[in-house]
Amino acid sequence: MMRRLGATIAVLFLAGCASTPPLTPVNRLVELQPGVSTKADVERVLGTRDGVGGAAFPSGTEPAAASYEIWYYIKTQKKKVDRDVYGLVPRVLLVFFDKDAYRGYMWFDLTGAPMGRSR
Repeated sequence: MMRRLGATIAVLFLAGCASTPPLTPVNRLVELQPGVSTKADVERVLGTRDGVGGAAFPSGTEPAAASYEIWYYIKTQKKKVDRDVYGLVPRVLLVFFDKDAYRGYMWFDLTGAPMGRSR
């Protein structure tokens, strides 16, 4: 009976770990070089993106390009809000491209974890 209970707990623990997505590895961004790294490099370092978007900036302003393609990576973390209430808090990484060239990123984390932390 104890052996069966131990096996059940182990299976539930592993299932719980498998259902929690890994957080975006922002600490790996140092492997990318703006203007040198390509979309293929970004995918190799960060994995498959969650989506694609774009941004346009007024002409004559920084950044140098007027528009960028943006790949985004979004992971959520379950956070306790109240005794029986949980919310999903996002961690978002936006990666900017000018044609095929990696240009930079923007990162924000509403979970309160320090930047660069991954699990």
